[in-house]
Amino acid sequence: MDGVGACRVAKRADLNLFNDSPKQLIPTGSSVSQVHIVFGPQGAGKSFYARKLAESRKATRFSIDEWMAGLYGPDLPSPMNLAWIMERVQRCERQIWSVAQQIVQNGASVVLDLGFMKVQNRSAFIARASDAGVAARLHYVTAPYDLRKARVTTRNEEKGDTFAFEVTPAMFEFMEAQFEAATDVELATATMIDALTDPTHACVETPHTHSGR
Repeated sequence: MDGVGACRVAKRADLNLFNDSPKQLIPTGSSVSQVHIVFGPQGAGKSFYARKLAESRKATRFSIDEWMAGLYGPDLPSPMNLAWIMERVQRCERQIWSVAQQIVQNGASVVLDLGFMKVQNRSAFIARASDAGVAARLHYVTAPYDLRKARVTTRNEEKGDTFAFEVTPAMFEFMEAQFEAATDVELATATMIDALTDPTHACVETPHTHSGR
């Protein structure tokens, strides 16, 4: 079976896992407002997980891919210009947090699917949540490189629910180099979704939160 074929099998299995045993993958708990920070390398299944998490928590989901595609997709430079992209990502992040902060302070939860490629960026949003007086929870979604690359290829072809814009092979490798893996400190407090080649082995560690003030 080639990589794309394995990806399609994995995708069907992912759906069965979430639909048949959601409690095994989606942490449940208090209805008190929380900021859920979903991060991991590209193609790991972050957007799919974030959607299911938002549904289970009745939370408002924010996707950086959707915002960037809607606002700046037609203007994307070629060749890729990291400074151009990051400036606009930061604009989106500021506006997303402006809205998200109002939501959590009104008693509801938010799911932030903002890529969070860098440790510093994840730490900054944990600090923002703390300053707003709400708890932040990390969700680390990961998978092997070959499976992730196959998923991205399939997503480009199928243009399903989690498709925002085409990720070319060059873009994939570029962003792969930008991602900073979870630190030991982050892993000690994160809910971890480890989708292996056989996603029935996906698991969730005991969830923890970073408490707000």
